[in-house]
Amino acid sequence: MTKPNFFILCPPKCASTSIWKFLVDHPDVFLPTEKEPHFFSQGFEHFPKKYHSLEEYLSLFRGGAQFQLIGEASTAYFSDADAPQRIYEAIGPAKFIVCLRNPVERLISHLNYAIQFGHTRKQVRYFFDHPEGFVGFKYSFYSEPLKRYFDMFGQSNFLVLSFNDVVSDFQKAMNEICAFLNI
Repeated sequence: MTKPNFFILCPPKCASTSIWKFLVDHPDVFLPTEKEPHFFSQGFEHFPKKYHSLEEYLSLFRGGAQFQLIGEASTAYFSDADAPQRIYEAIGPAKFIVCLRNPVERLISHLNYAIQFGHTRKQVRYFFDHPEGFVGFKYSFYSEPLKRYFDMFGQSNFLVLSFNDVVSDFQKAMNEICAFLNI
């Protein structure tokens, strides 16, 4: 079966959708139409499990056999402590595109998103006083998740971008991604 050979590994609100949309249109890249299948983030309560076996998950990539690169993007993988091991055991070596944002700005954006879409009725200030009340706080801590992935896959298999660089010069950032992926 066809397996992904790269992942867009960004915390929420760190340009994963923009990167995914750019790559979905690239002629050498296959990405499933469903962004964020979250297969390797087992048991994460905010993303119900849709794929119950590796075969079901890999069915997302059926149309990708003729493409040089096959990828996916799931934000929950970033902070799931067990996701790197699960990915490595099921997929093997892979490349990763990571985009990181100022952690406070990322958190505020995530909170505003949660409020806008009705995931919470609390206001942003409440969560600064009660951080345990918002699962999104964990996505603003970058060093431990990156270390787990670097240890598992090797740092040379990662392109780490700054959200500000992606926003300020999108084309330059996409050129960096293409160079990293050799496309």
